[in-house]
Formats: sequence, C-alpha cells, structure tokens
Amino acid sequence: MRGIIVAVPLAMALILLGSVTFAQGVEPDPTLKDQADPIPVDDLDAPLPPEPVDDLGEPDDLDDDEGQEHKGFFFRFALGLGWGWLEGEGTLPPAKGLKAVEDPTHNAPLFNLALSLGGGFYGFAIHVGGVYEKMLLRSESPEIGYTLMGVGGGLTYYFTDYDFYATAQVRFMGLMMFMKGVICDDYFEDKYEWYKGPGVAFTLGKEWFKEEKERGLGLGLQFNWARLSHDNGVTIDYMSFLVLLTVTKF
Repeated sequence: MRGIIVAVPLAMALILLGSVTFAQGVEPDPTLKDQADPIPVDDLDAPLPPEPVDDLGEPDDLDDDEGQEHKGFFFRFALGLGWGWLEGEGTLPPAKGLKAVEDPTHNAPLFNLALSLGGGFYGFAIHVGGVYEKMLLRSESPEIGYTLMGVGGGLTYYFTDYDFYATAQVRFMGLMMFMKGVICDDYFEDKYEWYKGPGVAFTLGKEWFKEEKERGLGLGLQFNWARLSHDNGVTIDYMSFLVLLTVTKF
C-alpha cells in the first residue's frame, strides 16, 4: 500500500514535466504560418461599383431617352372646336327659290372630328385618316350651311422628351353646301352642292402618356386650309383654326 501511494505522485510529476518539455520544443510549421497570414488589401483588385438599377430593381442598361421613344401602332382621335372662314370667287348659279350669290363669304364657329391610323418608330408615325368639320351657324340671305369632309395621310413627330409633337397632313377635301330655301321637287341636285379640292393641316400639341408610354391625352392647336372648286366656275378658299383634344396610342 505504501508503494502505491509513493508511485502515484511520482507518475503525475513525470507526466507534467513531459508536457512542458514537449510544448517548449515543438516549432510551428512555417508553411502554415504563411497560409495564415492575411493577404494585403492593396494586392486585391478594387471591387466594381454596383450596377445601377431602376425602380423595379432590374438593371438599367438602356439609355433614359431610349425608353421614351414612341413606336409601333399609331392611333389618334381628335375632337376640335374653333372658327372657320370661307371666301369664294364667282357666282353661285341660281336655283328655284334661291337667288344668285356673288362671291360667297361666311365665317362661323365650327366643330371637328378626326381619326388617324398608322405606325412608326423613333418618335415618327406615318398615318392615314379622315376628318369631318362643320360650321355651326349658317349664312344668311340666302341661308346656306357648310360642311367639310376629307381623307388623306400625314406624318407626326414627337420632338422632345416631354411628348410635344408636330403633325402635317395632306388631304382631299369636299365642301357640301346645304341650301335650305331650294324647292327640290325636280331640282334636288341644287339643294346639295359639292366643291372639291386639295387641303392641308398643321398641328402643334402636347400629350401626357401613362408610364408605359402607350396611351395618352393631349391638347393641340391646328390650322386647316383647302382650295375647293366646282364645274360651275366658282372657287372657294377655306381656312380654320382649332383647339384639339386628342386621345392617342403610340
């Protein structure tokens, strides 16, 4: 029993001495030291700046102006109010119940409807369409009403990022004269007389499109001119100025 008591402390002392000696004598592996050293920050390439994103969180690779370009199918409906002037050269042939009219002239407020269909890209649109324009008041002594209708084609261009536009149109126009005082039992052709000829229209305006840049409402100013004639030798110059309300898809 006495030998066991002496041997246990001696064994513990030898184990403690060996552990200290082993800890002092072991050198760390130099290769491990090199691996543990951090790489200097200067040796790393500078990180790239984050890619810009739009409001939806997607990369904004497109130029700002490119996203605002109008293209594809073009549709425009216009409703207009304004004033028109009519001046003729020659003598309207007399009809039953209606005296002859020398150099007819008239001016009155008017109402306008127009529709254009077409297509385009990069802010340009080529289109065709029709127009209806009516003077709201008839001339007096004699009483004659005036209505214009026409078809033609045109070009529209959006020239700023704020959707200002210019439109030019060339039309073939017809002017219908309604002669209320004519007795038309056997003279119907003189109750309605048609004058035909070329016409042009120029419009400047501004439209407000929705975010998807497809549909919008707008306001515009339009000038119309037409030169109309009849085989009776009468020639009529027609001119009008209008304020337009437009509904457009482009």
